[in-house]
Amino acid sequence: MIEFNQLWKTGAMGASKVELLEISKEGFFNARELFISGDILAEKSKWGTATSLLVLSIEEAFKGLVFLMDSQGKNLRNKLDFFKKFLTNHETRHNASGLIYYAIGFLQHILPIITSETKIENIDLKSIDFINESTDWFENLDSLKQRGFYVGFASGQVFSPKDIIETDYYEARRYADHILILCEKLLVEVENNGNTSFIDYLERYFLTPAFEDLIKKNKYSG
Repeated sequence: MIEFNQLWKTGAMGASKVELLEISKEGFFNARELFISGDILAEKSKWGTATSLLVLSIEEAFKGLVFLMDSQGKNLRNKLDFFKKFLTNHETRHNASGLIYYAIGFLQHILPIITSETKIENIDLKSIDFINESTDWFENLDSLKQRGFYVGFASGQVFSPKDIIETDYYEARRYADHILILCEKLLVEVENNGNTSFIDYLERYFLTPAFEDLIKKNKYSG
């Protein structure tokens, strides 16, 4: 088995398709481990650190998703500079998580009704309440992670991980669990069933002018 961290440090950007799939699998596994660790801390009411681990879980899952797509020949890192920055720049990855969640949630909702002839960019995004509701939460993803890990001071006020409460944790858990389940299902479909249809639609959406406009509008280019 390829060591995920070792391969990442020595140049995952140049990995083969087989290696990319292995990186993706290890990434999803690590994302689930972070999720479980969050649950363990939550049992002890350590809501701050537990919530930060959930944010790390989301980051790792999305990173694994990009590698999964590239293992199937999508090569998003070279087609869109946004994805190269997403993998190598922490600030871009934090800020962009909501945008990617928006995309996969959007496609998950409309996949049952679209065909190969459907023009994805023409579908009314605002009609999907669940996605529109969720994107606001992701805009503060990095801030939430920092607040859960570290003590800070701003505007004459001390901030502590103890400020994160149970409801913050369970809100983060809801998103993290949904993302992990979806990514794990995608991996099973690709690896066991040879089914890449959802990945094909994700690529189509990521390469539409609508997605490019979202990147520019939300300043997610890094």
